[in-house]
Formats: sequence, C-alpha cells, structure tokens
Amino acid sequence: GYGRDVSRFAEQKRSVRDKDIGPLISTDMTRCIHCTRCVRFGEEICGMPELGTLGRGEDMEIGTFVEQSVDHELSGNNIDLCPVGALNSRPFRFRARNWEMQQVATVSAHDCLGSNLYAHVKNGKWLRTVPRPNDAINETWISDRDRFAYEGLQAEDRLTQPMRQWEGVWRSLDWRDGLDAAAKIMRSAAQVDQLGFWVSSSTTCEEGWLLSELTKFLGCTHIDYQLRQIDHELTPSIRHTPYLGDSLTDFENHDAMVLVGSQLRTEVPMLAHRVRQAALKGCAVMTVSPIDDTYYFPVTDRLSYAERGLLSTWAGVAAAVRDLTGRDLPDAWLALGSTTVTDTHRAIAQRLIDAERPAIVLGLLANADMQLNRVRAVTEWIAEATQANIAALSPGANSLGLQSLLGRDAGRRWRAMLGDEQSVVVLFGVEPEGDAAWSSEIKDQLTAARVIAITPYLSDAMREYVDIALPLTPYAETAGSFVNALGNWQSFPAVMPPMGESKPGWKV
Repeated sequence: GYGRDVSRFAEQKRSVRDKDIGPLISTDMTRCIHCTRCVRFGEEICGMPELGTLGRGEDMEIGTFVEQSVDHELSGNNIDLCPVGALNSRPFRFRARNWEMQQVATVSAHDCLGSNLYAHVKNGKWLRTVPRPNDAINETWISDRDRFAYEGLQAEDRLTQPMRQWEGVWRSLDWRDGLDAAAKIMRSAAQVDQLGFWVSSSTTCEEGWLLSELTKFLGCTHIDYQLRQIDHELTPSIRHTPYLGDSLTDFENHDAMVLVGSQLRTEVPMLAHRVRQAALKGCAVMTVSPIDDTYYFPVTDRLSYAERGLLSTWAGVAAAVRDLTGRDLPDAWLALGSTTVTDTHRAIAQRLIDAERPAIVLGLLANADMQLNRVRAVTEWIAEATQANIAALSPGANSLGLQSLLGRDAGRRWRAMLGDEQSVVVLFGVEPEGDAAWSSEIKDQLTAARVIAITPYLSDAMREYVDIALPLTPYAETAGSFVNALGNWQSFPAVMPPMGESKPGWKV
C-alpha cells in the first residue's frame, strides 16, 4: 500500500469545565452543542442576556460574561430549552428517570395568574415541575417559583399530626380529640360573637364554600381572606374586583400602561413577561413605585414615593390630568388636588390621555396601602378621564373565587377580630407572619387570644401563640379549583398523597 498508516490529523477530545451558575441549574458543558437557545431565551424572552458565547472556533463556550449566577425569575426555562442536557435542574438531578415518573397536570398556587404545570411524581413524591403549555395564560414558560416550590413540601416545619399546646408543652393528639377540642372552643366563642376565621387567599373554591357553610352553621359572620389589606373602608361606588381583563392577549395590546404600587417581577412573574411583550410592541410603560425596580423592558417615566406616599404621588397624576383635560376633581379631593405636580406627573398624564388603549395596573403594594380606598378612588377618576382600563392584582391564587364565596362585606375584618382574651381566631392555611400585614401588635393580640391553626406548616413563630394545630394538606395534596385574575376556572387533582396524618380541607 501507499501512504502513511497514521493520520496527519491529531485531535484531542474536547472537554469543557462545568460552570457554577447558581443553586437551581446544574451544568454539563461538555455536552453543549452551541445551539445558543439559552442565549436567545435570555435576550428575546427575559430581556436579560445572562448567558452568552465566549471564544471562537473550538474554544467557544457558553457561560456568563462575569462569574455570577443566573438570577432571572424565568431562568429555569433554560432547563427545558436545552436539547442535550447541558443545563439541568439541580434539585432534581439523579433522583429519577423519566420513565419511572407519573405526569400529573396541575395549576400554580403562587400568584393570581395560575400558570399551568406538569408535576412529575415517583413513589408519591413530587420530584420535578415542567410547564404545561397554555397560550392564554403562561404560553410555554413558568417562573422559577412555580418550578422549584415543590421542595418546600418536605420542609422541616411541616405539620403531620394534630397537636395541642398544654402548659407550654406541645403534645400530639389523635384526630378525634383534636377536632373535639377545636369544635368546643369554636362553639363557645360563636355564642358570644368572639369567633373569627382568617382564610388563605389560596384556599380552593370547594374549601371556601365549606367554610362559608360552617360559619353559617355556627352563626358566625366574621371571615376574611384579604389578610394583606389594611384599609377595608371601601365606598360602594368604588370597583375593587381583582381582575386583569378578559385575556392576556388583550392585555399585551395596550399602548400605554402605568404600574401603580407594584413589584411586578416578584408579584406575578409571568405577567411581567406579558408587560415586556407589550413594551416590545411599542407600549409606553410607566411606574409609580416606592422601589426603583429593575425591569428588562423600556420604562418611559418613573415616579417614586416614600413610605405612605402613594396617595399623594398618584394624586399628582390626577391633578395633571385635571390640568390637561379641564375636568374638575371632586370637592372631597381639593387637598389632594393641591399636590405638587412635576414634569413626570404631566408626562404620565399626557401619555394616558394620548393613548388609544391605556391601562392602569394596581399592584400588591397598592393593595396593602393604608389609604387603599382613596388610592382606588383616584384610580377610578383617572381611568374615567383618560378612558383607561383598570387591572388589579391580588395575593394568592384564588382571591377572585373567594370573593364570590365568602363575600366582601361579611362581618368584621381580620384585624377587628382580635378583641380581647375571649377572642378565638381560626387560621385556615394561614401563616400570619408571611400571609398578613404583620406587626408586633398583631402578634401580641394573637398571643392574648385563643388560636386554632388548620395549617400545613407550624413554624417556631406560630408555636408561640397557637393553642391547637390540625394538619392541613397543601395545594399539592388536595384536589380543587382556583379562579384566576382572568376569571378562568381551573380545576386540578391531588399530585401526591397526604403526608403523615394531614387531611384535605374538605375533610377537616
């Protein structure tokens, strides 16, 4: 034969060092084929190019431009986009094979939009979450909060059996004794009008209906799910339904939008994504917020305010609208009408007036404002003067459903239920420190009252004031229905069996 028996081309196997890009995504960069899907996702969907290409030719690598983690609230979607497994879910890694798991369709319980999910379950444990495509709600994406929240189902403070505090010592009970003790306290308190219910805004419609029937049976009218709301004195003329509109497609078609009292990226991440889509179509996005948030889309005008300054700042926009349109403010607003009007106030007012489809979005910070009634009244007036649509966010997954079931004007509100040592408060799915407008005063009042907690979790803080604790299954272990802020009724099955002796709310 002719020629050499050894090739002139000597190439070593290419290997790439794995990158540490945070606690949620693990990397196997030797697998990477440089398709740049993750790069395009950051640029086109997130608006935040966290990953990029470095080097040229065989030295090209995917990584962060500086040594940092991937922190965008939608960054976990890179796991689904990667076609070769170079980007993986770190919590799920090496826990199961795809064919070993069952896929269960469910709904997110973390915000008022209700993203559609698939839960992957093995041996009764939720091991992974992936998006369930729904163009009307979450398209093909989900937030990191929805993707990784299942890890909290195994938290150390998970309550798995009925317990009662006796002389400062927590003791286990069986269900019969726990229910008898709770029922006795509730009946005695209802007779003297000292019984109240604090209900989680992520309670299912079915549980909400049963709670309303229970309160009717006990003769109790004091039940509230709006635990982050401080100002409940709403006038009859003010619309206060937590509603976004008929569809998110229509929401994206607004050409001017004001975010009032909102940290949208943390409140409803998938709605922040929709606002970005609107901004890319030419919508002028403006903010009125106490925090100068970073948004990954153009913000034309920003108004910031100090603590308790939302009303006066927002009223400045109303005064600017008055000056530009010639409309008179109501007599009761004369003091607000004298608010200092800056060029930014005028710019926001002018954009709302000039827009063909303006919108005002009231966020969760506005919902928790101490002058919410007036803030909503100002919003109504501006919306009428500029022909703007009003979109209101709400905490939890089912505020809209509970509003129709539990009523907005029934009995005393949650803070008024804390009267004296004779008061009995039933916490249903509520951790007051995180779910209510918490303060040291509220803690002292709960400590003085008698508290029955029907809850999935019993934290150390709750142990200081809870008397009886009954284990409730979280959303993953119960079937039910949520009504999201678009008015969509979404039902879901239980993803996994109850842990320990915990029971669904309808059984309790």
